[in-house]
Amino acid sequence: MGTRGIWQALIPFVVLVLLSSCNTSSTQRTPMSPASPTVPTRSATATPVVPKLTVTPSGLVLQPPQVTLSAQAGEQAGNIGPYFWVHESGLAAEGHASGFPAQHPALTLHTGETAHFRFNGGPTPTRLTVAAYTQDENTGPIGTNNTPGFVIKTSPVTTTTLQMTGDTASWPVSLAPGQYYLVLHAEWPAPAKNPVPGRQPSADYAFTITVQ
Repeated sequence: MGTRGIWQALIPFVVLVLLSSCNTSSTQRTPMSPASPTVPTRSATATPVVPKLTVTPSGLVLQPPQVTLSAQAGEQAGNIGPYFWVHESGLAAEGHASGFPAQHPALTLHTGETAHFRFNGGPTPTRLTVAAYTQDENTGPIGTNNTPGFVIKTSPVTTTTLQMTGDTASWPVSLAPGQYYLVLHAEWPAPAKNPVPGRQPSADYAFTITVQ
């Protein structure tokens, strides 16, 4: 067989090898076993940033449930900050953030009223606390545009442990009049299937309020 004949015989083999290589490089990760979880991680930078939610190739969104703060004057959706979330499939996601966007306008609360944190789905938290921070002392630049936002710089004015009733936790407002940021910290039980050893699902949510 001549040189030309040899190359004609090899062409299908070369194409097959190239296709095999392309398929190998584009293969998606499969859900890991409990012993070796895959955890997409976003490291915090010097400038406070807000974590982005993780979406898997299958369209599964790995995120804690949304939380809404309700009061006599209205409602406000919480901004998710640092979190760790694991799905029973074994897929997990972790977000790092050292700052939260400030909501505008602030939600007005009144001293003596009872506000409510409502969870939109998900399992019931096993631990829930709300901490209040003065706005003037805990405002700083966040994100690439250095937009003024909530950056924790001081100790909280108050920290209260809350109890869940159904999908809602009640919070009696006892703060003095002023402007505050709130951090709602929630922890959940690990999933029964494929838990991540040594890690527990958790999330922080921020709210911007004015107390009158």
